[in-house]
Amino acid sequence: MPRDPITQLFARVAELERRQANMVRPAKVVANEGGRVRVSDGAGFDPEPMPQASVSAGTWKIDAPAGAGTAGIVLCPEGEPSLARFIPTDAYDGHPAGSTDPGKMTLTGPGGETIVIEGGRIEIDTPGEAVVRAPVVLVESADVRLGGSGGKKVARIGDAVAGGVIVEGSGTVTAID
Repeated sequence: MPRDPITQLFARVAELERRQANMVRPAKVVANEGGRVRVSDGAGFDPEPMPQASVSAGTWKIDAPAGAGTAGIVLCPEGEPSLARFIPTDAYDGHPAGSTDPGKMTLTGPGGETIVIEGGRIEIDTPGEAVVRAPVVLVESADVRLGGSGGKKVARIGDAVAGGVIVEGSGTVTAID
């Protein structure tokens, strides 16, 4: 039995309102389930787990899987939660922005690791081990300080050493004892 036109119109309007409300929703991650995030807006919008967007440009990819509590935006093409993607966007309780300076990029890891890029300088800080793997490691600098500032000149092959003391060492590389 066909519905009357007014009932059909109300049903279509309700569907359009549902889709419009679902297009862009602020939400927080409830759980990361093997690369898909379960999110909630705290007001009843609890869709199925969805992919998290990553920052990608050409061959560069930055993946930072969102954990519980990560705030962001859920984008639902056509208003359909089954097509949704979560985009982490905002700092949230206990996890402030790494920097508010637009000239400074800060990457902060969960273990306290940081990489800061600012004003022609890159700083890497980690409470653990730093590893560089490459067939060749090239350091080009007029001032290489191993262990900190104020060290002694480092001996090179052929430098004069007398009684275990470097007589003539590198003019660019120093090391703390």
